[in-house]
Amino acid sequence: MDFNRNEWKKLFETDPKAFEEKRREAIEECIASAGSPEKQKKLRQLQWQIDMEIRKSKNSLAACVKLNDMLMEQVYKEGGFLDALKMFGNPKSHNSDPNLKIVK
Repeated sequence: MDFNRNEWKKLFETDPKAFEEKRREAIEECIASAGSPEKQKKLRQLQWQIDMEIRKSKNSLAACVKLNDMLMEQVYKEGGFLDALKMFGNPKSHNSDPNLKIVK
């Protein structure tokens, strides 16, 4: 999908309902292209959480702050994205199979 920020902004300002419909279609297209049904299910669950936080928020800024907090939690929590990157950088630190060879 081509993303044109100005078009999305204009649609949001002129027709919020059409913007929301187009946003949902774009999200569904992205999820559908994710591959396995398991991945799609996880992405739909995450999108549901995001949508609920947006609905609960008093305004757009509050929603942005909450979504940023959610993102940072996923990055920095134990076993989160940052830990995964560290393991990727040092594969021997999580290699439990001594017969498995790491190719660099």
